[in-house]
Amino acid sequence: MKPTKTKAQIRAEMDAQMGSFLSDGGAIKQHVRGESGRQANEPLHPTIERNPQGRTPVLDEIKAIEARRGHKSIPPKRNSGHQKTLIMDDFGEPLRWV
Repeated sequence: MKPTKTKAQIRAEMDAQMGSFLSDGGAIKQHVRGESGRQANEPLHPTIERNPQGRTPVLDEIKAIEARRGHKSIPPKRNSGHQKTLIMDDFGEPLRWV
């Protein structure tokens, strides 16, 4: 199993990235609590204009393809014993293999 980064390592990387951003002249904008970037009357999701099209019946074509294909039976899959399952905790971190 590939080793994952700990939360402390991820936090340290993020702190280093923020430090380099600020040292290169970057700035963090402060906003008033409750302020939104949305306009007051703007919808939450953009609407997409579509022209509805009728459906094309394809049942005859599907039947023709199935007739040409023939009746091939698919052999059942063999279960070669137990498979290992990864058990993860509530945060998505691996705990153990069962």
